[in-house]
Amino acid sequence: MSSFAECESLSSPAPPTDCQDLKHRAFTVGIAAYTFWQRTLMHQHIPTAFTTGRKILALLGDFVTLYLGKVSSELEALSLQICASQTEITLDDITKLLFLIQAWASIHDWLDCVATELDNHAVGDAEQKISNLCEQLIDRDRQMKEKNATIADLTDQLAAQDNKVYQLTSELDDSFAKIDALREALEEALAADKAACAQADVVVAQMDALRQQKAVAVEELARVQAEAAALAAENAALREREQAQVLELEAKYKEIAALRQQLGILQKQANEHLQTEVRT
Repeated sequence: MSSFAECESLSSPAPPTDCQDLKHRAFTVGIAAYTFWQRTLMHQHIPTAFTTGRKILALLGDFVTLYLGKVSSELEALSLQICASQTEITLDDITKLLFLIQAWASIHDWLDCVATELDNHAVGDAEQKISNLCEQLIDRDRQMKEKNATIADLTDQLAAQDNKVYQLTSELDDSFAKIDALREALEEALAADKAACAQADVVVAQMDALRQQKAVAVEELARVQAEAAALAAENAALREREQAQVLELEAKYKEIAALRQQLGILQKQANEHLQTEVRT
């Protein structure tokens, strides 16, 4: 879109929201119109440029009249507010309205300057301005060449930085590969640790079972020891009985031996008595 089309598109927008928006829009349109007029001076005949400039000036005047109508309404509201109450008006309201008045005056002064320049400049002044613009274009071309050289230098630096970034990216990829390998090794170690923990749990369960079996065996051993002690006591009693019986048998054997001895004596006496009777 050309600058003149931009001016036409800005000729009927919505009213500005505040004084800053008003000033921004007014000077935006003014700069666009003046820039377009300068381009017209460069590419068209001088009479056509003046005609175009007057059209732009008229368009800009309509723009200012349209947008600065807000100032008069604000001033009327301010006057009514001041008449109603001196205490209700704030310093911000006064500052805002004073800024609107100043913006209005500044824009009108600028329009007057533009109108005077359009009406009073002769063809020679326009040619001088064109010459100045050509010099500006030449200077601008030189600046562009310098900027292009700077851009080329920056491009080389950027290429070097890209190489460094590529190297760093390669190193980073290698680091990531090492990290992945370490992660896999760690996962394997964790899996082995889990297997060892599971095996340890099995061993602990077996040890618990062995402890329970040991406790049962200890109880059984205590019972067996108690039974053995009872049997030992019973055996001791039996031994005492056996010893008593042995002593009793020995006494009986002695008594039998004495009786046998007496019987032998009696038999001997009987034999002697029989022999004596036989003789008699």
